[in-house]
Amino acid sequence: MRKFAFRLQVVLDHRREEEEKQLRILAAVQNEKWRKEQEISQQDEIRLLHLQIMSDFQKDPFDPREMVDMHNRLDAINDDFFGLQCELTEIENKLQKQQQKVLESMRARKVLDQLRDKQMTLYQHEVAREELQIMEEAVNPRISREAMERARNQTEI
Repeated sequence: MRKFAFRLQVVLDHRREEEEKQLRILAAVQNEKWRKEQEISQQDEIRLLHLQIMSDFQKDPFDPREMVDMHNRLDAINDDFFGLQCELTEIENKLQKQQQKVLESMRARKVLDQLRDKQMTLYQHEVAREELQIMEEAVNPRISREAMERARNQTEI
């Protein structure tokens, strides 16, 4: 009996490796997004704290120059915050593209897996048919002999 051999096994293995690689890249991008969200959260806390300080500062008599400095710092914080949000948007776009790549690699692998499964099923049916044929060849001569012996015994009686 011959052993099952999937001719496209090398291609299937390559597709599996490619899928794993794309999944690792996706995980890295998701991690990058998480870190950027944490950074934005921290920057937002700083911004809110600075706004609170400014509102507290305005309740007391204040120096206009200090207020201008505070506004300048708030503008810088807002610029940083906006920059971080732009970076997050870029990361999210990158994440979507990577998710698409993962889906494509999964589809390619799945097609090859299905082809392999189909060929395996055909192989198993062929093996079962060959085994049945071998069993029939082994059993049929004996059945034929037994029938002939019974026929001879009945003619003798």
